[in-house]
Amino acid sequence: MRDKQKIRKEIILLARQQPDLALDRVNSLLIEFPNEVWTWSLRSDVYHTSGDLENAMSDIDKAIRIRFDEPSTHATKARYCIQKSDFEGAIFSLSNAIEIGEKLRFSYFDSWCRFNRAFCYCKIGDFEAAKEDLSAVDDNEQTWIDRLRSKAELLEACRDRRLD
Repeated sequence: MRDKQKIRKEIILLARQQPDLALDRVNSLLIEFPNEVWTWSLRSDVYHTSGDLENAMSDIDKAIRIRFDEPSTHATKARYCIQKSDFEGAIFSLSNAIEIGEKLRFSYFDSWCRFNRAFCYCKIGDFEAAKEDLSAVDDNEQTWIDRLRSKAELLEACRDRRLD
């Protein structure tokens, strides 16, 4: 079998131009690999790329059920929750990703997860929890959430006790 990352990249690029064809290809992969996290995650990405957040969420949940201890699937679910303004759901998923990452000594997602969780805490008004997460984030950190956000902006929101 060809490299999973290469297949993923090809299908995601195809999804931007021909989402139905991309979905057909990933469905074929799911027939071949029905119990693999990467195939469910990939179909979730295809649905997300085509704007179908409901099916994207359903498939990422299937990927999580197959292998709970994969931090990237929890981070993806959190991103979808944020898009749906389900900030409590996002906090739950981000907390799972952080906890799993710590257990696996896999810090790749830690800063991104803490930054996004701080954003969610601000959205629900828990500014103390947001500040705690931001204390573990690099001062120059910024990422795209609903728009490009910076650590400094989130800290200001904590001081002002409101996030625009």
